[in-house]
Amino acid sequence: MDLEGAFQVAVDWDGSRVRSTQVHSTRSDFAQTLLAGRRAHDARAVLPRVFSVCAWAQATAIAAALDAAQGIEEHDARQREVAVRAEAALEYLWRLQIDLPALLGLPQQPHALAQLRSDLGRAGGAASNWPSFIGALRTALEGEGLGPGGGFEPTDPAGFDNWATRSQARAARLLRAVRAAPLRPGGTALLAGTTTALLRKISAALASGPGFSRRPEYDGAPAECGARARLDQHALLDAVGAGTSRAYQRVLARAIELQETPERLMRLLDGEATQPWIRSVALAPGHGIAGVETARGLLVHEVTLAGDRIASYRLVAPTEWNFHPDGALAADLDGVPAHTAREVRRLASLAIQSLDPCVRFDVRVAHA
Repeated sequence: MDLEGAFQVAVDWDGSRVRSTQVHSTRSDFAQTLLAGRRAHDARAVLPRVFSVCAWAQATAIAAALDAAQGIEEHDARQREVAVRAEAALEYLWRLQIDLPALLGLPQQPHALAQLRSDLGRAGGAASNWPSFIGALRTALEGEGLGPGGGFEPTDPAGFDNWATRSQARAARLLRAVRAAPLRPGGTALLAGTTTALLRKISAALASGPGFSRRPEYDGAPAECGARARLDQHALLDAVGAGTSRAYQRVLARAIELQETPERLMRLLDGEATQPWIRSVALAPGHGIAGVETARGLLVHEVTLAGDRIASYRLVAPTEWNFHPDGALAADLDGVPAHTAREVRRLASLAIQSLDPCVRFDVRVAHA
């Protein structure tokens, strides 16, 4: 059984421009089917094994939702926060070193990722291992041109423009290639940050019917989540926003978060308060919801218990927000110029990768 599913993208092209884009998903509400009637502790053990992507974030969302439903106070909140942010950094590196270079004709750099993933597994289980992981992450970022001395200062738009234009660092070359692609600025709303109010609103929407988990909307319209949404008020993104595609802004937002991650992790480990990526709400006795920010955006798990058994379990993944049929991808491609079907596929794939899918996808071009 294919639990994670996939989606197909059909692009209607008239020979010179994209006319429309349709997204069809085969993803299912498997969490409810898998967990209904099981004991609560089974979810903590069973569900994380299902997910091959963002495993730390998924396990954290499961644990936080169940803690809220059972009225359990978190004892390892800081450790969870560090692990989730570290995992997001590795997902960003994967796109930066492997997926995007493959699309843009740039060299891939897969070698450091396997070791970093192994380091994350060790660090996630013991606080004493985190400095070693952070040191290895810094080294990897320096190799991409995102470290001290070779990167850009996110608070200096003029300095960034000089770096993005002149630097031969791999990250700068990749950003230039993404910026040159003729994708659209996009008009989809941004789902900026996880709040208690947002989680309550999502819970109410989930209660209205199962359709929300497949096609989530905010205030009745599609919304985009992820790094670009989290950094909605960032000065550098404001400075480059005019005249650049939403796809470019997403990749730049990832680069900003990625470059800042080592220092943020160190500050978290030192006990400094920061904007949390993990929130949970006890909605009623036996009813809890949790939201976790991930590399791709907002991940939500909601559970309702009947005694010590699961009566209902709902999951809303970032993929459903970002690949809503009327959402960000369609806005990225609307009216985009392309003279060959191959170019259409390349541009559609670039837009898809900028949104960062966690499942397989297939692009088909219909020539009008």
